[in-house]
Amino acid sequence: MKSSDLKVVAIILSIALFFTIITSNAVSIASVVILAKGGTGAPVQTVAPGTDVQQQQGTTNNGSGYVDNSGNQGSTVTPDATTPSGDAGNTGNTGNTGNTGNTGNTGNTGNTGNTGNAGGNTGNTGNAGGNQGGAQAGAIDQAALKIFQDAVNDIKNNASAGYKNKAWQVIKEINIGNSILENIIKGFVTSEEKAETKDNPKGSEDCQNRMPVSNPQLSEIESVKQEKKDGNLVITIVMKDKVNPEEGKDGVALMSRDLLYLTAVTNEIENNKAIQAVVRELETAELNYQKFTVVATMTADGKQFKEITHYCEAALTAKAKLIVGSLEGSGVLVFNARYWDFVY
Repeated sequence: MKSSDLKVVAIILSIALFFTIITSNAVSIASVVILAKGGTGAPVQTVAPGTDVQQQQGTTNNGSGYVDNSGNQGSTVTPDATTPSGDAGNTGNTGNTGNTGNTGNTGNTGNTGNTGNAGGNTGNTGNAGGNQGGAQAGAIDQAALKIFQDAVNDIKNNASAGYKNKAWQVIKEINIGNSILENIIKGFVTSEEKAETKDNPKGSEDCQNRMPVSNPQLSEIESVKQEKKDGNLVITIVMKDKVNPEEGKDGVALMSRDLLYLTAVTNEIENNKAIQAVVRELETAELNYQKFTVVATMTADGKQFKEITHYCEAALTAKAKLIVGSLEGSGVLVFNARYWDFVY
């Protein structure tokens, strides 16, 4: 071969090598740009030097974060749906070569998915907190209820403590529209200032009998809770609303000896001649005792009472036939009671 022919061959080989290097770098740069943007581009095609065959340099599919290299060429693959994305990202770190391989580090973004799951779990924890709040709002702490009832039974059965007690009422609202019926209701109301304080010495029948039995069914109780306060144990019992409770039988009646019962009102109307001169018949009447609440302050060990308070609002509605005409009325009565100065 002539020297001139050798020069021509050398020039051709140099040009081919130059284009091979340029083409390879272009593919690498294009791959980096596509992966950095997280895009979904069409496969990058190049022509191998000296052939008419197109070679796929890198195919980008939907999804990102995992690069599987094949020789010098790389393709981004969507992780298997059954495999956590974070694991797929870690797999991307294996077998990486060249600059394109480093793009596989994008796979670490998959770990963000795990972080998202952790955040979701945190949200569930919040829901659990919400559920706990709901449970506390209407829960019956049976241990606290037993502490309260044991202390009550100790007094009722053994006359183990003397105490003082009194009860009073407040007319919060009254809309009867008839002075006779209003006076009937007011006749059952005693202010705190005028309420009698009863002394019930330890060992006496009074200390046994004046303590409410306090043994309603659980179904009649709204909630019971206990808490520590100022070195004492405080137990709070809330009863469910009760319409026209029967004395000695229903939940709120078993928690108190100082309620107004509908039978007392009807007996007054039926037996008082002055009232009968105006009222012919009490057609309907209702006393709805709402959120009857007992708060018992006890020693820290729950063995002895220091103070017990009762509070309840009773919504009153009535309809009556009069000698002339009829009337309807309503009102709200507040019932209070206090037990204190316990001596064991």
